[in-house]
Amino acid sequence: SLSLHDALPILAREQGLICRPIGDVVILMPPLASTVEQLEDMVRIVGESIKRATEEEGVLEDLKPIIL
Repeated sequence: SLSLHDALPILAREQGLICRPIGDVVILMPPLASTVEQLEDMVRIVGESIKRATEEEGVLEDLKPIIL
């Protein structure tokens, strides 16, 4: 099974978002001309990807309680 660090960019990419996890931080580099709606979509995709990765069997089950 993959770690959250490895699974997150794969799951986010499936939804069209390129992100880079570095340690406990997820790096987003949106264009300066991004709209508020686009930024909200990016954050939503990261959240959904984290939730999906932690719900799948064997991927950091111990982190579930801290995911909002």
